Amino acid sequence: MNEIIQIVPQKIGDQEQNVVSARELHKALGLAQSQFTRWIESNLLENIFFAQNSDFITIRHDVESIKGIIKEYKDYLLTIETAKHLTMLSRTKKAHEIREYFIQAEEKYRELLKSSSQSDCQQDVRNDGKSPRKALTSSIDQLIKHAFANGSKNANNYFRLITLETYRGLAFINTNKDFSLATLD
Repeated sequence: MNEIIQIVPQKIGDQEQNVVSARELHKALGLAQSQFTRWIESNLLENIFFAQNSDFITIRHDVESIKGIIKEYKDYLLTIETAKHLTMLSRTKKAHEIREYFIQAEEKYRELLKSSSQSDCQQDVRNDGKSPRKALTSSIDQLIKHAFANGSKNANNYFRLITLETYRGLAFINTNKDFSLATLD
């Protein structure tokens, strides 16, 4: 996926969101640069469906001109959802392509979040299980030592059999083999 407009994370309101520059969007849509102020006012600022600090934020840039005069200009960081709406309103040749780009970028971002959160979740489950597994293994080792000390002939099988029974009980495995702790002495 070729980057048409830079998408960056930014906190808007109380949420971290992916945003784009309204000026970059305006330029990518192929709209005349001199019309940005009028375009942003009529499509964003005067639109009752968009709200400052939830759909966009205003940022100010200071730029020094060649003559040393510092000029201030405004830009607006738009949520992807807001940018898609503005894109549809523009009705330019590039609008559909840019909207599709935003949709693909969102899908890719969701996939990354999903795979990241799944692996994080799996790691958390694995880490949470370390302590109980260690305690179980320690208990089985003590049982085996106790069984050997009391003359058991099957003590070497205890670990395997107890583990199989534990996994079966937790439904980790489904085995048709008839291993049972009851058959041990």
